[in-house]
Amino acid sequence: MAAVSLLVLIVLSPFVLLHFAGAEEENSYPYHPDCPPFPCGKLGEIRFPYTQRNRTECGLFVVDDCQGIIQKVQLQRGERWYQVNSISQAGTITIYDEVLAKRLETKDCESLKNLSFPNLPHVTFEIVPNLTLCKCNSPLNPSFLKKLSYTECKNSTVYYRQPNPQGMPEPPDNMSSLCNCPIIQLPSTNLPPDKNPLKENSQLNNHLFHMLTPNVSVRVRVSHWCKKCHSRGGECLAKKQRFHCSKGICENLCTALLVASSHCRGCCIFSCFSLIAHQATIQLFSPERCLPDP
Repeated sequence: MAAVSLLVLIVLSPFVLLHFAGAEEENSYPYHPDCPPFPCGKLGEIRFPYTQRNRTECGLFVVDDCQGIIQKVQLQRGERWYQVNSISQAGTITIYDEVLAKRLETKDCESLKNLSFPNLPHVTFEIVPNLTLCKCNSPLNPSFLKKLSYTECKNSTVYYRQPNPQGMPEPPDNMSSLCNCPIIQLPSTNLPPDKNPLKENSQLNNHLFHMLTPNVSVRVRVSHWCKKCHSRGGECLAKKQRFHCSKGICENLCTALLVASSHCRGCCIFSCFSLIAHQATIQLFSPERCLPDP
């Protein structure tokens, strides 16, 4: 009976250990001890997924000029830098896009295009708030024009929906269902259209370029697996559009322990079965069992 209890304990023990390991991981620091938060000018104390220029292994996006008046961020290694206005604890970063600012200043709707963000399997970017545009080279179905506003350009027409007043629900049909043309999302001022025709500059408030802004608020979401990778001392990488975690010290150790425990568990189970069979044989052919009843 004791051998059976030992067998059950050995079989179930790896699952118990994994449970406690998972609980410990949930309560661990969201960043690796070698990559603590750091102060950065007006941005305050920031942490992963942001890092300093000389510690690129500690984050995904490099922040620089922390000692200066204006801080900047690089959302993709080797690409352009953006001026940073703020980084919130909720995962939103606000940047100033100089290229977009020039496009809005010249009111050239032909140059309006989606902002370029890194295409990473472990990070998503969402502009909040945003204005969805639809850029067409041919006119839309007249029935759709009742639901959309538009701005005529030289070689195309840009369709869009006026921002809703604060607190009003979004219409049930989205832009892609109304417009079968390339969709563009740009940062919006989120100002509702001014319905008072007597108010000064009311027409300007309804104009497309006065609803857009070069101050871009981006909600950055890092995947759970990338956060786990970083907390273990690894580095989040993308290989062929698939997430890959470079092996940190802790990850190598955990892998070795899991492999060793699986081999050990197999040996122990085999030994326990042998022990049970041996004890059963002894009990079956013991002299006490072979003696006749008095």
